[in-house]
Amino acid sequence: MDFESADVARLYRQGSNQADFLLCQDCAVLVAAMCRIDRGLYAAINSRTLDAGFAVQCATVAGLDAADTASRPMRWQKLWIAAVQLSHPIDTRLDD
Repeated sequence: MDFESADVARLYRQGSNQADFLLCQDCAVLVAAMCRIDRGLYAAINSRTLDAGFAVQCATVAGLDAADTASRPMRWQKLWIAAVQLSHPIDTRLDD
């Protein structure tokens, strides 16, 4: 994910402490959800936040599920984008 600078986004830790939500610093819109699994960074991107020229081949609507906390990372690993890299480290957390 490419950002102009680290100052454009903030992280919020999800309730069970398994995932981070990446929020726009200016408008608080959810940009992505991210989770470290097996030393890799996985993410689900809010396709509505992408630049107009960026085409999404296959957007999937993800609903909140009642899956138990332990099984969520396995589900995310199957559905989310693997090997995510951030252009700038996002160090500022809203929950700190």
